[in-house]
Amino acid sequence: MNSKFTHSFLGFLAIATLGTSILPTQAQASTIVLNSGQVSGSPGNPGQTDSNITYWTKGIDVTPLSPTPFTAADFAKAKGIGCFGSDICGSAKVVADYPFASPPWIPSLPNAPDARWINWEVGPSPSFYGSPAASVLYAYRFTVPEPTINTKALLSKK
Repeated sequence: MNSKFTHSFLGFLAIATLGTSILPTQAQASTIVLNSGQVSGSPGNPGQTDSNITYWTKGIDVTPLSPTPFTAADFAKAKGIGCFGSDICGSAKVVADYPFASPPWIPSLPNAPDARWINWEVGPSPSFYGSPAASVLYAYRFTVPEPTINTKALLSKK
Protein backbone atom coordinates (compact mmCIF):
# COMPACT_ATOMS: atom_id res chain seq x y z
CA MET A 1 0.00 0.00 0.00
CA ASN A 2 3.01 2.23 0.29
CA SER A 3 3.86 2.10 -3.38
CA LYS A 4 4.85 4.93 -5.69
CA PHE A 5 1.56 4.48 -7.57
CA THR A 6 -0.53 4.92 -4.42
CA HIS A 7 1.31 8.10 -3.45
CA SER A 8 0.98 9.49 -6.98
CA PHE A 9 -2.71 8.63 -7.14
CA LEU A 10 -3.46 10.16 -3.73
CA GLY A 11 -1.48 13.30 -4.68
CA PHE A 12 -3.44 13.62 -7.93
CA LEU A 13 -6.74 13.09 -6.08
CA ALA A 14 -5.82 15.80 -3.54
CA ILE A 15 -4.94 18.29 -6.31
CA ALA A 16 -8.13 17.46 -8.23
CA THR A 17 -10.24 17.93 -5.08
CA LEU A 18 -8.53 21.20 -4.26
CA GLY A 19 -8.98 22.39 -7.86
CA THR A 20 -12.72 21.76 -7.84
CA SER A 21 -13.18 23.44 -4.47
CA ILE A 22 -11.71 26.73 -5.71
CA LEU A 23 -13.53 26.88 -9.04
CA PRO A 24 -15.78 29.93 -9.40
CA THR A 25 -19.35 29.21 -8.45
CA GLN A 26 -20.74 31.79 -10.86
CA ALA A 27 -21.17 29.33 -13.72
CA GLN A 28 -24.91 28.97 -14.11
CA ALA A 29 -27.16 27.57 -16.76
CA SER A 30 -30.52 28.87 -17.86
CA THR A 31 -33.12 27.68 -20.25
CA ILE A 32 -34.80 30.28 -22.39
CA VAL A 33 -37.96 28.99 -24.02
CA LEU A 34 -38.70 30.60 -27.38
CA ASN A 35 -42.09 29.48 -28.65
CA SER A 36 -43.13 30.41 -32.15
CA GLY A 37 -46.70 31.40 -32.93
CA GLN A 38 -47.38 33.40 -29.77
CA VAL A 39 -49.94 36.20 -29.77
CA SER A 40 -49.74 38.47 -26.71
CA GLY A 41 -48.10 35.70 -24.68
CA SER A 42 -50.50 32.88 -25.58
CA PRO A 43 -50.47 30.30 -28.37
CA GLY A 44 -51.95 31.92 -31.46
CA ASN A 45 -54.60 30.71 -33.85
CA PRO A 46 -54.11 30.21 -37.59
CA GLY A 47 -54.05 33.53 -39.44
CA GLN A 48 -52.97 35.60 -36.42
CA THR A 49 -49.70 37.56 -36.34
CA ASP A 50 -46.90 36.35 -34.05
CA SER A 51 -46.08 38.98 -31.42
CA ASN A 52 -42.37 38.10 -31.22
CA ILE A 53 -41.04 36.81 -34.52
CA THR A 54 -40.22 39.05 -37.45
CA TYR A 55 -38.79 38.11 -40.84
CA TRP A 56 -37.05 39.13 -44.04
CA THR A 57 -37.70 37.42 -47.37
CA LYS A 58 -37.78 38.17 -51.07
CA GLY A 59 -40.86 35.93 -51.37
CA ILE A 60 -39.36 33.91 -54.22
CA ASP A 61 -40.06 30.19 -54.43
CA VAL A 62 -37.11 27.78 -54.19
CA THR A 63 -34.40 30.45 -54.55
CA PRO A 64 -31.98 30.91 -51.64
CA LEU A 65 -32.55 34.18 -49.80
CA SER A 66 -28.90 35.14 -50.16
CA PRO A 67 -26.14 33.64 -52.32
CA THR A 68 -23.57 34.74 -49.70
CA PRO A 69 -23.36 34.34 -45.91
CA PHE A 70 -25.76 36.58 -44.00
CA THR A 71 -24.44 39.98 -42.91
CA ALA A 72 -25.39 42.30 -40.05
CA ALA A 73 -27.58 44.19 -42.54
CA ASP A 74 -29.46 40.97 -43.37
CA PHE A 75 -30.12 40.29 -39.69
CA ALA A 76 -31.29 43.90 -39.32
CA LYS A 77 -33.76 43.34 -42.17
CA ALA A 78 -35.09 40.29 -40.32
CA LYS A 79 -35.78 42.66 -37.41
CA GLY A 80 -37.59 45.02 -39.82
CA ILE A 81 -34.77 47.57 -40.20
CA GLY A 82 -33.57 48.63 -43.65
CA CYS A 83 -36.03 46.80 -45.89
CA PHE A 84 -36.41 48.32 -49.34
CA GLY A 85 -36.75 47.33 -52.99
CA SER A 86 -37.59 43.65 -53.35
CA ASP A 87 -37.30 43.03 -49.58
CA ILE A 88 -40.40 41.83 -47.77
CA CYS A 89 -40.28 42.28 -44.01
CA GLY A 90 -42.93 41.83 -41.36
CA SER A 91 -44.19 39.71 -38.49
CA ALA A 92 -44.58 35.96 -38.84
CA LYS A 93 -48.05 34.50 -39.19
CA VAL A 94 -49.42 31.51 -37.30
CA VAL A 95 -50.36 28.71 -39.69
CA ALA A 96 -52.52 25.66 -39.21
CA ASP A 97 -51.04 22.22 -38.78
CA TYR A 98 -51.34 20.21 -41.95
CA PRO A 99 -53.13 16.94 -41.17
CA PHE A 100 -53.45 15.78 -44.78
CA ALA A 101 -49.79 15.99 -45.83
CA SER A 102 -47.84 12.81 -46.28
CA PRO A 103 -46.41 12.50 -43.69
CA PRO A 104 -48.54 15.03 -41.81
CA TRP A 105 -47.00 17.80 -39.75
CA ILE A 106 -47.32 17.17 -36.05
CA PRO A 107 -49.73 19.61 -34.34
CA SER A 108 -47.09 20.70 -31.81
CA LEU A 109 -43.62 19.80 -30.62
CA PRO A 110 -43.53 17.22 -27.81
CA ASN A 111 -41.24 19.44 -25.68
CA ALA A 112 -42.91 22.73 -26.65
CA PRO A 113 -46.68 22.19 -26.79
CA ASP A 114 -47.34 25.97 -26.83
CA ALA A 115 -45.26 26.50 -29.98
CA ARG A 116 -47.19 26.95 -33.21
CA TRP A 117 -46.24 26.56 -36.87
CA ILE A 118 -45.35 29.86 -38.51
CA ASN A 119 -44.67 31.19 -41.99
CA TRP A 120 -44.03 34.58 -43.50
CA GLU A 121 -47.51 34.46 -45.03
CA VAL A 122 -50.55 32.22 -44.77
CA GLY A 123 -52.90 30.83 -47.35
CA PRO A 124 -56.53 31.93 -47.29
CA SER A 125 -59.12 30.63 -44.85
CA PRO A 126 -60.19 27.94 -44.12
CA SER A 127 -56.86 26.15 -44.57
CA PHE A 128 -54.41 28.85 -43.31
CA TYR A 129 -51.50 26.67 -44.40
CA GLY A 130 -48.10 28.30 -44.77
CA SER A 131 -47.96 29.57 -48.31
CA PRO A 132 -46.35 30.64 -50.45
CA ALA A 133 -43.13 28.80 -49.72
CA ALA A 134 -39.97 30.95 -49.74
CA SER A 135 -36.54 31.22 -48.16
CA VAL A 136 -36.94 33.35 -45.02
CA LEU A 137 -34.68 34.68 -42.26
CA TYR A 138 -36.55 34.96 -38.95
CA ALA A 139 -35.62 37.05 -35.89
CA TYR A 140 -36.77 36.51 -32.30
CA ARG A 141 -35.74 39.14 -29.74
CA PHE A 142 -35.16 37.83 -26.23
CA THR A 143 -33.29 38.82 -23.08
CA VAL A 144 -30.79 36.65 -21.26
CA PRO A 145 -31.84 37.02 -17.60
CA GLU A 146 -28.50 36.13 -16.04
CA PRO A 147 -27.12 38.91 -13.82
CA THR A 148 -23.84 36.98 -13.54
CA ILE A 149 -22.81 37.44 -17.17
CA ASN A 150 -19.64 39.45 -17.32
CA THR A 151 -20.09 41.76 -20.31
CA LYS A 152 -16.44 42.82 -20.15
CA ALA A 153 -15.40 39.23 -20.75
CA LEU A 154 -17.71 39.07 -23.75
CA LEU A 155 -16.42 42.30 -25.28
CA SER A 156 -12.71 42.27 -24.58
CA LYS A 157 -9.95 40.09 -26.01
CA LYS A 158 -7.44 40.22 -23.16
